[in-house]
Amino acid sequence: MAMLLLWAVYLAVLLVLAVPVFVVARRRRRPNTIRNVAISAVVVGGLMGLTRFTSNRLVEQCIDVGNTQCYDAGSTGILWLFAIGFTVVVWARAWNLRGR
Repeated sequence: MAMLLLWAVYLAVLLVLAVPVFVVARRRRRPNTIRNVAISAVVVGGLMGLTRFTSNRLVEQCIDVGNTQCYDAGSTGILWLFAIGFTVVVWARAWNLRGR
């Protein structure tokens, strides 16, 4: 259940970041672009949710065995990379569509 909640949260964030391409693609009558961006948001959101869920599980398991300094810094960085990469690609597509 936690995995689905994390996926939904990251999906919502990615869809908000994709609003510019949705607006431009709708004005240019490009439904395929809208569909493709929505599908990519679902996939990237799922990857982000899976990354966060597994990170949380690893930290919980680390704490359960008695370690006191459990932190997974790598997952935070990869989440930022996913979000920034998605945003750059989507906004570049919106810019490209705007110019046509």
